[in-house]
Amino acid sequence: MTYREAAVSILKSIGHPIPFKELAQKVLEIKPSKSKSPVDRIQDALRTSDFVRFPDGKVGLEIWLLNGSIFRIIPTEEELELGELIISHDLVCLFSNLTARKKEAGGGLYFFVEG
Repeated sequence: MTYREAAVSILKSIGHPIPFKELAQKVLEIKPSKSKSPVDRIQDALRTSDFVRFPDGKVGLEIWLLNGSIFRIIPTEEELELGELIISHDLVCLFSNLTARKKEAGGGLYFFVEG
């Protein structure tokens, strides 16, 4: 079992984000390490698209953000003129596996992106 697999297993069993230090400790209980810096190796393992770091330092699974979530995006005038929706590079990872639908609502054009 890899560090990534152990972290996914732990987070799935807990069902909510937890602080990184707590997750690292639980991972090391499952997969002990003789490395000089096992926490750094765990941190590297969590740099895949499976994991999301929250501003408060907690770690969760990306799928938790996507399941059943609806994002309401109002395009800018420039995007409307270009005829395409531009998603910030920082958010692309959240939208890569989603579908988009255009909808007319309240006289304006809105995009609803559903997971």
